[in-house]
Amino acid sequence: MAKTAINEAVLNKFVILGLIRKHFCNTMPTFMCQQAFKYSQFGVKTMEEKKATHIIICRAIAFISLFMLIHPSDGFAQENKRGYMVGYTVENGDTIYQIKIRDTYLFNWSDEKRKGKQWREFSRLVYNFRKTYPYALMAKEKVALADSTLASRKFTASARDKFIKNFEKQLFAEFEKPLRKMTISQGALLLKLIDREIGQSSFQIIKEYKGGVNAFFWQGIAKLFGSDLKKPYDRFGDDKVTEELVQMYHNGTFEYLYYSIF
Repeated sequence: MAKTAINEAVLNKFVILGLIRKHFCNTMPTFMCQQAFKYSQFGVKTMEEKKATHIIICRAIAFISLFMLIHPSDGFAQENKRGYMVGYTVENGDTIYQIKIRDTYLFNWSDEKRKGKQWREFSRLVYNFRKTYPYALMAKEKVALADSTLASRKFTASARDKFIKNFEKQLFAEFEKPLRKMTISQGALLLKLIDREIGQSSFQIIKEYKGGVNAFFWQGIAKLFGSDLKKPYDRFGDDKVTEELVQMYHNGTFEYLYYSIF
């Protein structure tokens, strides 16, 4: 019985440590678990000792389970906490959580509104705008970069022409494929949006960078497709609806509009 008492004390020490190591932070030295395994394998011989060992292990598991119930945050300190912090108020003993929810916009189009030429033109404009406006914003960034480079460096005439040619090559390499996939109406809308973002008509941009001859050449090409490079963006007139889409794009409501149609 003395030997059983010794085994019980030893197992009580090492089995609990081993189980804590297994169920908690995995920082317990490995040799302790190895010792516990050793004692459980070679230190128990008789039926009484096996019974005592079984009781000790059950006690250890019960102890750890109780510990986990009392200190759940300690037991799983390494787990990633999910969710997020929210504010709350207590009114008359009731806890009221305060959560800020992002605005959601609903567009209700009746079947009657979804008919006729005006609806087709509007829905086509919304679709084309989503395709083209990101490229207008990119063009704004690229032109601003080119302008700042030309303004900050004292280029000779030949060096300036070389810079513009290299810049043009970069633009073609980056945008040629997606732009070639655009329809004529999308291309015309893109020119308007570039005018809006840069503050210059496409004709003025070509004339400034490539010269008057090139500008008149491309103006002639645009005329063949029913477009006009010289025509400025008119946010209060012909391009009023397009301007509304631009405002919706920047205030975050355009996607709600788009998916209410398509």
